Amino acid sequence: MKKNILFDIEYDGTNYFGFQIQNKKGKREITVQYQLQKALNKLFKKDIRIIYASRTDRGVHAKGQIVNFQVSTSIPLENIKKALNSFLPPDIKVNKVKEVSKEFHSRFNAKSKIYRYIIFNEEDMPVFYRNYCMHYSKALNLKKIISVAKIITGEKDFSLFAKNASQYKSCVRCVKKISVKSKGKF
Repeated sequence: MKKNILFDIEYDGTNYFGFQIQNKKGKREITVQYQLQKALNKLFKKDIRIIYASRTDRGVHAKGQIVNFQVSTSIPLENIKKALNSFLPPDIKVNKVKEVSKEFHSRFNAKSKIYRYIIFNEEDMPVFYRNYCMHYSKALNLKKIISVAKIITGEKDFSLFAKNASQYKSCVRCVKKISVKSKGKF
């Protein structure tokens, strides 16, 4: 009998062309989804397609990304987690594995998402921050940033930001909260 298995994963996206597999003619970009499916295919010895809560762009990191897939297996969940982590590169990690209802869908059952953007605000950025911060060397106007954040908070139509808005039932999304904090050079 098929099981619907959920993963909670984290990854450092520095070495990947985003989360989702790219369909570029004659060119295979390595993505997080590609690495996960490759590990699943190795473990279950069959093609496994995952469902994911959200995509990320090239170089973006994630923590608490939810992924699910269906498979017929008698392998205990803890063994699935150990095996996958041994097959995955060290910058992708499965933190939790659990069985969920057959109806569960990572994308459509997601209740919310949290995004964090870190800006290093000084003329010279240390090399160790390059994969985890945006560098902006000019003075930031925090009052203006906060006023713009207030404008996009709430329920808004984001169809102008969609590649193909007509493919969605609606591009209306609710931005629950935006907080802007300054701490030293960050």
